[in-house]
Amino acid sequence: MKIFIKLFFCGGLTSLIFPPFFITPIGLLTLPYFFWVIIERSNQRKLLNKFGEGFFFGLGLNLFLFLWLKNPFLIEDHTRELFFLSYLLVFYLSIYYGIFSIILSFFKDLRIKLILLPALFVSIEIVKTKLFIAFPWGLFGYVFSNQIYLLQNVKFIGTYGLSYLVVITFLLPLLFYKIMYGTNKIFYFSYSLIIFMILGSLTIFSNLNYQDYSNAQKKQIVDVVIYQNNTPQIEKWDPKKMNKRMDNLLNFIQDNSKNKHNTLLVLSETEIPYFISEDNDLLSVIQSKLDANTVVVSGAIRTNSENSVFYNTLYKISSEEIEFFDKKILVPFGEYLPLRNFLPFLDMFFKKSSEFISGNNIRSLRLFNDINFIPTICYENIFFENIIDKYNLDHQIIINITNDAWFGRYQGPYQHFYQSIVRSVEYGKYLIRVSNNGISAIVDPRGRILYSSKLNERISYRYSLHINNQNNYYSNNDKYLIFNVFLFLILSLSLLLQIFLKNEKL
Repeated sequence: MKIFIKLFFCGGLTSLIFPPFFITPIGLLTLPYFFWVIIERSNQRKLLNKFGEGFFFGLGLNLFLFLWLKNPFLIEDHTRELFFLSYLLVFYLSIYYGIFSIILSFFKDLRIKLILLPALFVSIEIVKTKLFIAFPWGLFGYVFSNQIYLLQNVKFIGTYGLSYLVVITFLLPLLFYKIMYGTNKIFYFSYSLIIFMILGSLTIFSNLNYQDYSNAQKKQIVDVVIYQNNTPQIEKWDPKKMNKRMDNLLNFIQDNSKNKHNTLLVLSETEIPYFISEDNDLLSVIQSKLDANTVVVSGAIRTNSENSVFYNTLYKISSEEIEFFDKKILVPFGEYLPLRNFLPFLDMFFKKSSEFISGNNIRSLRLFNDINFIPTICYENIFFENIIDKYNLDHQIIINITNDAWFGRYQGPYQHFYQSIVRSVEYGKYLIRVSNNGISAIVDPRGRILYSSKLNERISYRYSLHINNQNNYYSNNDKYLIFNVFLFLILSLSLLLQIFLKNEKL
């Protein structure tokens, strides 16, 4: 039982290597210790103990990493009693670490375990993001999201590949220990050398490759104006304050709509405080205030004339046209109720907030001439494999509108922000991110923050963005297919070696 307690606190401390803390030295102690426990002790423990070692590490990690998860349940009175559901998600995510520990224990040779460990860890991470409750938040690749040079690797190996680099980096202290005190020193030295070669060569190549992109001729200038209103969530739909909010919004648009250059005004998720129906003329009022050089992007709730169907929508409004994109990836319990047929009693708690319909639009909208953008709403931007497709591969900008009031004031908004930065680098796009509460920012394709607001700051900020039209061959998702093949080869090779060496020693 003592080892479970140690691993629980070890996992909790490991959460400090993630945004917003990035305390890497802690991970250089806690992760090697976790790896040592599940590698060295696994042959001596019962199956349940092996599971527990991984589970309690994951429980400590997820409990502290997702402290903010209970916040969405506490904002509205009718969901306060269900805040325990956030802890169920923490419990569920921790099970995967137990599974990781069990699978690794089936391999008896220590050297095979060390080679297999990073690939198996990331494979479990992939499964975790795809099965049942798909939740690709807090992946280990995001530990490098503030390391500008290491982050460039994500262009070629994707977020899962970045997780692999993080794991092998934190495996190094254990290998150094084995070099000094273990047997088979040549193996541990060679493995460490290979890790350094992988990290070094990939990072150098990724950063050298960027030079061609950064030196490309800049073709168009767009003045971007971001508007973070910082409306408290409890006031967002207050009928007494909606008219004033709308007046302020219209004044902001009018004050920024007389422009010599192409100008983009970006507002947050559901910033328009009224439902937009098919016969609603509110968008026409906004449109009438725009000149030919100005485009507004804003969130609103779209509905039909009977108010019976609701969409979380991003609108693009210019003087000539109005286009929209409906959110495709909805938030469980906040925008839709999973397992409604099996758990009908939950309707009494969530009926006010779980009536949205998933959209089916193409994730592509045009801004000016040949400048186009990829729309993402709220946490859609963490579902990296769902953002890029054949329709938007050559688009230059990702626009993410969100309302991070749901995430509270602690790790949540920062984690969401840094995960958005990784999307920008991963697909070589500029990122324009506007939140109602939280952090609004403009980020270049290398992940450099050109501007960012403070947390929960009311701001209106103008930035002149230079857009180039160079296509990025690393924008597609082929990197994930290649990396999955790489993982499959390592897993298969480890299994074959285990079978071959079952009754032998290397």
